[in-house]
Amino acid sequence: MVVYCAKQCAYCRSSIESGQRWVREKNYDPALNGPDPSYRRYHAELFAGQEGSCWEKHQMEQEIARTTPASLRGRSEQLENNHALVCRGVSLNAQLPTSAGS
Repeated sequence: MVVYCAKQCAYCRSSIESGQRWVREKNYDPALNGPDPSYRRYHAELFAGQEGSCWEKHQMEQEIARTTPASLRGRSEQLENNHALVCRGVSLNAQLPTSAGS
């Protein structure tokens, strides 16, 4: 079971300070909370150097998970695992080819 602190961002796990804008997401999970909802809070503003707020990143991840077929998600994980197995056999001294534009 994952427990979220009321003053903590559920995405980046850092604290939400007084005066910062945040978003609250209401979740129903009978297995965890019975009939009562739980709440997760996310930063609504960008941090320096970020392209999206924690809330926007969370929403993007949710949308990708919702729209990606399960068969493709499994295939992607399988390809990553195969790649990891191939990479383990490469010598640390091997020279990787460089692209012509670099």
